[in-house]
Amino acid sequence: MLQSTLINYQKLEIEDKESYKWLLSAQQSQRCLACGGATMMTHIGDRESDLFEEFATVPNQYNHILVRVCQDRRLLDQSILLYEYLSQQPIEGTYIINVPADARTNRATREALVMVRRARVQIQFPSEEKFSLTSRHIRRSSRSVCANLAEA
Repeated sequence: MLQSTLINYQKLEIEDKESYKWLLSAQQSQRCLACGGATMMTHIGDRESDLFEEFATVPNQYNHILVRVCQDRRLLDQSILLYEYLSQQPIEGTYIINVPADARTNRATREALVMVRRARVQIQFPSEEKFSLTSRHIRRSSRSVCANLAEA
């Protein structure tokens, strides 16, 4: 039963999914941008906002997105996926961060050395049958700067 529910959810139009709130929020923010005189807006989202529809419709010269991705994306004209591509980029910097204790997981406070890598990429959008945005007036790929922050 769970599998058929999942399949049905995947076939829903984006407007019928809970994650549509990310697109709606961006649209509403863009109206505020126009009224308020701001010159640029950055929309920040968690892994739930890792949507092709957001990459396809939100970014422009006045609107940027910063998303914590959860999907290993296909890249336009590349034979490897996003995570592997980023792992092959040079290290741009390192940082020491304090990781707080977490009693729920018995994690002690510690310091972690993290490495930062970045690259300009072009995310390849899925085929038409998998693309759930009702409006088809969208880009077929999205130019992005992606960063990877990983513990050394």
